[in-house]
Amino acid sequence: MNINLFYVILLGGIPVLCSYYVLSQQSEAKQLWGGLSGWVFNAWLASMLLTVASYFYLAYMFVWGIDDAYVFEWSASEIEPWLCSLYVVFLGSASQFAYFSLMDIKNKKKSLYLLINLWTTAFASLLIAASAIAINGVSDVHNSLSIIAGFVLAFHHIFFDAIYWMTTFEPKYTQISN
Repeated sequence: MNINLFYVILLGGIPVLCSYYVLSQQSEAKQLWGGLSGWVFNAWLASMLLTVASYFYLAYMFVWGIDDAYVFEWSASEIEPWLCSLYVVFLGSASQFAYFSLMDIKNKKKSLYLLINLWTTAFASLLIAASAIAINGVSDVHNSLSIIAGFVLAFHHIFFDAIYWMTTFEPKYTQISN
């Protein structure tokens, strides 16, 4: 068991969940749907649900599923610092998304901070996906599921978030007066 990675994922997920809760409480949150409407919203929702499932599956694999396996050519104990670093970057940037997007709405313009934030999350998800694809020494089922989960995680964060959402996001919030 990669206990350090377990704690990084467990404790690193708390700020992400808290930031999305705080975001959901803001009146400006409706601006964050960008161009997500109609069939695109349904595709995004399906992708998001698959991404969450993929995230949990990969967390399971990296924490418990690779004890006797290898990622690239490294054993579980050798790869753990790399995975901890990836998850710290991934979860750290994901937890900052709410702040940057709300600041962009309040400032009524897209910022470089938000762009960097989305691409940091996307790049970290790509490296997590590469690590998932590189798992060897597990059953064919776990190998296939790890590859699929890695692809889903990276695809969602790169294409739906960093490219599509950032392109269609219009931070032109107008305050409602009483």
